[in-house]
Amino acid sequence: MLHETVAMREAAPDVRHDALYMLSLSPETASEAPVAFKPNYGRDRAEHARAARAKIEEKQRKKDERTALRKVTRVESEAPSDETQS
Repeated sequence: MLHETVAMREAAPDVRHDALYMLSLSPETASEAPVAFKPNYGRDRAEHARAARAKIEEKQRKKDERTALRKVTRVESEAPSDETQS
């Protein structure tokens, strides 16, 4: 940082020292985008948790549908064999 300030002083001898200090900091701060709003981590975490719950519920619903389909298929396949044995 000292080398940067000295180089700026040599390049612009008529600029005040405090202006040089601000000039030496400007490239670092200019590269960062200003934040429009304070990040709401609680909302983000709740959104993530909601999405995870929705995914789990969807998987459970599909699993229940497959289970119900297997049960119906099993009952249908067992029903005719019971009637034929009677």
